[in-house]
Amino acid sequence: LIETFRCFCQVAMLFHALWSSDVDKNFPSMSTQDLMEMLVSEMSEDNTKQFKDENGNFRDFTEWEGVEVDDTGNVSTIHWDDDPDEDPSEKPNHGVILLDWLPRSVTSLKVGGRGFTGCVNCKGLPTKLIEFDAERNFMEGTVDLQDSPDTIKHLDLSKNLFRGTLHLVALPKSLTYLYLDANSFHGLIDLWNLPTNLIELSLSQNKLYGTVDLERLPRSMGGLWLDGNSFHGDIKLQNLPPRIVCLEMQDNIFDGSVIIDSFPESLRCLSISGNPLKGEVLFTGLQPDFWNGLSASKVKDLRNQEESS
Repeated sequence: LIETFRCFCQVAMLFHALWSSDVDKNFPSMSTQDLMEMLVSEMSEDNTKQFKDENGNFRDFTEWEGVEVDDTGNVSTIHWDDDPDEDPSEKPNHGVILLDWLPRSVTSLKVGGRGFTGCVNCKGLPTKLIEFDAERNFMEGTVDLQDSPDTIKHLDLSKNLFRGTLHLVALPKSLTYLYLDANSFHGLIDLWNLPTNLIELSLSQNKLYGTVDLERLPRSMGGLWLDGNSFHGDIKLQNLPPRIVCLEMQDNIFDGSVIIDSFPESLRCLSISGNPLKGEVLFTGLQPDFWNGLSASKVKDLRNQEESS
């Protein structure tokens, strides 16, 4: 079944490359009603019946639950996300959501936890999209993040079946929250040219590898999650963003030294446990009373590493 769906995604992406320009040309001539019906046309019957009347005909999209329109009557918000405490794997197949048919006016789309399959073609997303949540589904394929709309601020594709490499050096400048954890992304990553306004980035529980450079993170960053991958080398905690609150790098294969020159006052959570570190813990530029100013949650892993070196 997974292989069949993988083939479907590959065919869908190729198909989109062939006809996307024609679709864009046809969008102005298509009614919003037609677009919304196409968007849900491959969903399961259990999903589509909520949009239909007793005769099985689609109701006007303005009457669909979770859909909001702006002052001009265009769709601005689609919120079909489910209870975050529910496990989508325990639900029957909810079908495919055809994102290429999203009305161009949509600014917020939430479809988390619905058990949807499908692919995400970032280039085909609405150009005014600000928020896109699709976590906890069964979406698959590669994701070209650099093709995301220039307006995007919040992008959550976590807990899906996405794969391929990640290109993080040309992300939209508007992006402030990016969650890609619990997928199957692989390869090297670059953290040196992230959007200057990025606040949170989660790459945990993937198949990423290589060394990690934390010295050029955005100064706005408050949380970075890299745990559960195969990163190696030294852990260099130098020149960290002044507002960072959480940094998790546990359960990788870091095998070098831990190098620290300072800790931001904002830091509340730091974890490097579960790594085969073999080098030294090097404190450069720190005052003798370094430990006294840190909470137990900050220093637990570092103190243990220092004692074992």
